[in-house]
Amino acid sequence: MIDVRRRQIIFRQVAWAACLLFWLNPLGAQQKSNRLLPRYLTVGTPDQEAGGKRLAAWRAQGIGGDYFLSFDLETLPRRGPGRTIPGQWWGTQTTMGPLSRVHLTVAEGKFERWLVQNGVEPRVWRQSAEETSANLLPIDAWFNPIAGTNLSAFDLEMPFTYWTDWTYEGVTRVRGRAAHAFLLYAPADLIAAHPDIAGVRVFLDDQFDALLQATQLNADEKPIKTMTVLDLKRLNDQWIVKSVEVRDEVTRDKTRFVVNGAKLGLSFTSGLFAPAALGQPVKAPDGIESFQ
Repeated sequence: MIDVRRRQIIFRQVAWAACLLFWLNPLGAQQKSNRLLPRYLTVGTPDQEAGGKRLAAWRAQGIGGDYFLSFDLETLPRRGPGRTIPGQWWGTQTTMGPLSRVHLTVAEGKFERWLVQNGVEPRVWRQSAEETSANLLPIDAWFNPIAGTNLSAFDLEMPFTYWTDWTYEGVTRVRGRAAHAFLLYAPADLIAAHPDIAGVRVFLDDQFDALLQATQLNADEKPIKTMTVLDLKRLNDQWIVKSVEVRDEVTRDKTRFVVNGAKLGLSFTSGLFAPAALGQPVKAPDGIESFQ
């Protein structure tokens, strides 16, 4: 009798502990996953192998050789006046992936300079006029506004280009063009640093395999920010982006990236892209072709 009573007491204690743990963890056994569900655009699952070839073609694209862009960031707030921030962009290719040096003139005597390494191991450095050296930014800082705009280093870098976990969703239309849709899942380290983002849905042009649109999504699949390519420019037998619009889906504020001049086929020294050199001014190359 004593053993039976003792077992009953132990059973009640274990049951109470399990109940307590459940209430301390509101998600309990029904814990929600950040895994986004694809929205297939055809009957059945689209051909993932064919989609993979499209995705690989997009990833292989890029401006051949070193290049320079002169551009403006035009802020288009939903309320209040906007402003224009002039910028310069030096780009190159490395064994790690595309590498970019970006200068922004925020105001007289004020600047922000960015060094952005894309690829399988993306990194971002930043230096402002008030800082004496470049700072390697943690992942969560990639999403901070650049120069008071709604543009971020994550938008400049587009690391989702290289995310390995994806689903091909099929064919739709974006801005009147046939487009292939992909749902790219954010890696675990990025979600841990910035839980607001769970993935990015991208749309690639059916004819050129070029990016038409990319929308950042949260865990509930609600859009956070949308990047839309508005216009392209053909220069030296290469298509380059002429204008891109980035819209905050919550505030509806926009920032437009507008290229007003470019020069391709350049050759920069590797020192130009060293983080230690980010504080030094750099002269734009001669012979820039105007886009005006």
